[in-house]
Amino acid sequence: MKNQFKKQGFTLLEVVVAIGLLIMVFGGVTSLAILSAEAERSSKNNLIAAYLAKEGQDLVRNKRDANYIADLSPFFSLAIETDATDYNFTIDYDLTIASSATAVVSEVAPLEIVSDLYSQASGTDTIFRRLVTTTYHDATEDYPARIDVLVEVYWREDTRQNTYSLTSELTDWR
Repeated sequence: MKNQFKKQGFTLLEVVVAIGLLIMVFGGVTSLAILSAEAERSSKNNLIAAYLAKEGQDLVRNKRDANYIADLSPFFSLAIETDATDYNFTIDYDLTIASSATAVVSEVAPLEIVSDLYSQASGTDTIFRRLVTTTYHDATEDYPARIDVLVEVYWREDTRQNTYSLTSELTDWR
């Protein structure tokens, strides 16, 4: 007598293989979603750091121009007017300059959020720190007096330490 029962259902091996394939597919999709979220956060922080560095340079330029208007030396409070001497400081929207005891950006006080603006004033701490370093150069017969401006922005993401640096040169154009 022949076996009249037809095979109905799956063997244990088929079930294990199917579950393994589902785990691989959903694991891959989940990993992709997590990596995408991390990349989005990292891109956002890189963009904020770039804007904070550019803003630091603009604040230094604005302070130089305010010194011109006030009939002061253009680099008053922006640089130590001794050739090739570095000066480290933080600067705020009202052009308040605070000398920094350190030349390491990761050791300065964090920027804070005050009314949706990054500031050195009291507010909510952020992950970003900004340090401005200027180097004064005396005038020569070919060049006017000038300062090199280095703005560094530091932040930590998970276990990574990031620094964004931007340099420029400002001259005494009077």
